[in-house]
Amino acid sequence: MTLVNECVMFTSRHLKKPDFERIKALILLIVDVMDLGLCENTRLYISTCGRMKKNVGLTCYNPRSSNMRWHFVTLAKWILDEEERFIKILIHELTHVKQFQSGKLWSGRKHVKWEGVLYKTPSGTNPLSESEKLTPEEYEALPWEIEARESEEKVYEYLITNRLLESVFPERKNNEQNTETSTGS
Repeated sequence: MTLVNECVMFTSRHLKKPDFERIKALILLIVDVMDLGLCENTRLYISTCGRMKKNVGLTCYNPRSSNMRWHFVTLAKWILDEEERFIKILIHELTHVKQFQSGKLWSGRKHVKWEGVLYKTPSGTNPLSESEKLTPEEYEALPWEIEARESEEKVYEYLITNRLLESVFPERKNNEQNTETSTGS
């Protein structure tokens, strides 16, 4: 199944139609809340992958297309079953899209540039030797990763506080009403 909504495309072979519709609505909600600033020459392509074991999300940017800027986000299929974690991972990866969009983050084959400073490529698939790869601690300390983790919490809290997830997950509203009834609120 594929969603095409102006600038956002979502595809997954791993979801049944009701789940696909729910994830589609969630993606559009988060894109709107985060104000990604997608424009007519930008495309966001989100997909799921059944082969991802270690990573839960991956974002890359392809500036080589002549007149179109493509951002690709791949999410591990297994993360779809964990609602809160899935939402936070989606926010995290969309934060990287926003970083690419703003020019704060740039990625090449051997280096990543963050606000003009070059960093060693953190990807496990890079051409660097094993001794040059980043440790998990080094990876977590990268400034674009710190910003993405902070965004996860901030945007997720905003979605919860403003009850925006109820439009995507109506059972949240029902569960909250049942809790209020049983506690006498």
